Amino acid sequence: MKALFSLAALILCAVPAHAACTYPTAPTHIPDGATATLADMVAAQKAVKEFDQQITEYTNCIKLE
Repeated sequence: MKALFSLAALILCAVPAHAACTYPTAPTHIPDGATATLADMVAAQKAVKEFDQQITEYTNCIKLE
């Protein structure tokens, strides 16, 4: 019982460690390059670049904690 209590206390103390860092949501739609229009591909490229920037910010946040 003491081991279970210790484990629960450890988990509860560890959970808020990364609460300030929010993992970004990946782009949901990547068009098929064989059939997509240029506008669709450019929009997808912008979404992926933005996601990459958000991942970098998330990683930096984790490193600070």
